[in-house]
Amino acid sequence: MSVSLLRDNKDGSKVIWSHAVSAEEFYWRCWDKGVRENNIRLFRECAEFYASDLPEVLDELQRLKEWALKELSKEDSERMIERIEGLQYWLPKECENDGGMFFLA
Repeated sequence: MSVSLLRDNKDGSKVIWSHAVSAEEFYWRCWDKGVRENNIRLFRECAEFYASDLPEVLDELQRLKEWALKELSKEDSERMIERIEGLQYWLPKECENDGGMFFLA
């Protein structure tokens, strides 16, 4: 799974930023379980969100991080938390640059 950003440049071209989140097997084994158990609404497969949704997305990521610490093995927890912390760092920076639509696939 990855989160990608699609944004129109002033010259009409599209800008795409992408950040890898998880390999498919790990997503279905760990991320999907956390998403379901925490009633995650925006940060889930095949979802889209906008810069205006950032506070809610960051809250969801924090809930997933806390869940991973409690529910996953040490190795899986460290792997998932590393990705979450990367997203918590990069998503706000990308939202500063004229918004756009983020989507997860």
